[in-house]
Amino acid sequence: MVSLPSIQIHQQYAQIGIETDRGQLEIRQPRPDFEIQTKPAKLETTYRKGDQVIDQSASWEALGKGTIFQFTERVADESKSIAMEGIGRRVDEGNRLAAIQNGGNPISEIAFESAFRDFKMNYEGPFYTTSVKLTYTPNRPEVHFEPGDVNITAKVNPPEINYSPGKVNIYMLQKNAVEIVPPQIDARL
Repeated sequence: MVSLPSIQIHQQYAQIGIETDRGQLEIRQPRPDFEIQTKPAKLETTYRKGDQVIDQSASWEALGKGTIFQFTERVADESKSIAMEGIGRRVDEGNRLAAIQNGGNPISEIAFESAFRDFKMNYEGPFYTTSVKLTYTPNRPEVHFEPGDVNITAKVNPPEINYSPGKVNIYMLQKNAVEIVPPQIDARL
């Protein structure tokens, strides 16, 4: 069999190399700046002591040590009642003397009773458990209040954006090529 000469064709494809660096995006958001001003509340209170009044004049009067006006009024009242009692006693004694028919010795009896009679004048007033009077008047506290205040100012800081663009490097990794190898021709033929 006869062999036919053949042409050999070798083809090499082109290859492209690509190197990329990605772009960098950096976003930073600073916190806002706050300015806070406060005015504290004020509370002022003033307390005043209450007024207490102790009235013990009725007790002193009951002990007979009241004012001179109370004493003289009480002596005048007692003198009237003692005078009225004396008039009544004189009437009784006169009636006893007039009743001779009853017998006895009314003159000596009346003299004996008069010798040992107690002529006490009551110049003291009546005493009660409520003779001392207490009165208390509280004083209200004075309260002055001023409300406080808070003033907040916020300054928003803009975001900080940094962008570094990426790179693309394209290069020829392998060139294309076509190689044609002719057959060897035998020139002897």
